[in-house]
Amino acid sequence: GLFPWESHYRAIPPRVFIEEFLEGEGSAGLVDYKVFVLHGSPVLVRVMTDRRKGRFSRAVYGTQWQPLDAVRPPLPWQDADAWVAASDVPRPPLLPVLLDVSRKLAADMPFVSVDAYLVDGEVYVGELTFSPAGGAVPFPYAFDVALGARFDVA
Repeated sequence: GLFPWESHYRAIPPRVFIEEFLEGEGSAGLVDYKVFVLHGSPVLVRVMTDRRKGRFSRAVYGTQWQPLDAVRPPLPWQDADAWVAASDVPRPPLLPVLLDVSRKLAADMPFVSVDAYLVDGEVYVGELTFSPAGGAVPFPYAFDVALGARFDVA
């Protein structure tokens, strides 16, 4: 059931976790914020929303909530109806808290995506992801290169 490009998860023993159910407001459902942190510094926020419709809308923002041109169209083998660019996603009031939590959780890591939800004035961390989408996050090539240039592998 795992994607073949996320084979590192196979070594983790299966477990069942029961968590509190989180529900978003409005018709878009729960909004998923994915903060990419490089060497302890948040650099961008991927936003995924509208997941109740069998697809999702996505957008990418800088840490000051400036829209970034970082959403590429689907590739020929991907379902074009499932990939929708999100229109203006409002700046979340908890953005400074989300970025601070992400900074603290990722302080000693070269790269991690802090995946979180903002519900009822609280930040809920869903997971820390070390290889979002198996390292195949759909960024345009130029954006991928610019982001990679900030990643120090030494």
